[in-house]
Amino acid sequence: MPPYQGNKTDVFYSEEFDALVIDGHALLDAIADFDLISSMDYLGDIQAEGTYEFANTLDLEAVYSLDLSRFFVTAGFFPNDLIDSRTGEVDTWADWDGGIINRVNASLYLRRTNDDPAGTPTWSGWQEFVNGTFLGRGFQFKSVLTSSDPAQNILIDQLGYEATFQRRSEQSAGVVTSGAGTYSVTFANRFFTGTSVLGGVNTSLPSVGIVAQNMATGDYFNVTNVTATGFDVTFRNRGGTAVSRDFLWTAVGFGRGA
Repeated sequence: MPPYQGNKTDVFYSEEFDALVIDGHALLDAIADFDLISSMDYLGDIQAEGTYEFANTLDLEAVYSLDLSRFFVTAGFFPNDLIDSRTGEVDTWADWDGGIINRVNASLYLRRTNDDPAGTPTWSGWQEFVNGTFLGRGFQFKSVLTSSDPAQNILIDQLGYEATFQRRSEQSAGVVTSGAGTYSVTFANRFFTGTSVLGGVNTSLPSVGIVAQNMATGDYFNVTNVTATGFDVTFRNRGGTAVSRDFLWTAVGFGRGA
């Protein structure tokens, strides 16, 4: 995840499969005659439902509000509608590609927690995931595949989500007096600055701007210790002694922490 990319920064997560499908009801040991098996991959009728939980948990390392959108690459199919299983002549086939597939579906669900997901978190209940804005630290995802026709199945090639942190800014409510020393500013809401997994720690620090007032010739200032929650600023005269000056500040970054 690169820092400062337009008006938002994204976390895109996708799981890719050779084929994620719903299993059949039958067991291999229960098949009396192997010659009657039309496909070793799909034994018996397709089950009405199957569930797949994502391998990884999304951990933001603090509670944030973020936009989530889902991502699917899917196709429905008849697993036993094979050319070799058709006995009529080709000229008699109503449809070379097979019948219409309209009885399968895939839904994405999420649950969330404000706790450390690597500890002993309290999770919310699973809720169907439609694109929207969500608040939490940890997020887990699963997909539910369904078929209302035992002859129809669904194949998922890719399944994932996009998490978006919108660009935002904070600023001082009015003129601030620094005092003759280091002045610490605390943001009203923390910014998302990256994690060890998502882009790298502190790769998306907020950009801080200072508009200084009543400065004397030779005065200067240093902005230090910029973090997700604030920064320090120190004004000095030409001799390097800390002095009190008035200023306005603005911080621009991504994400709104709780």
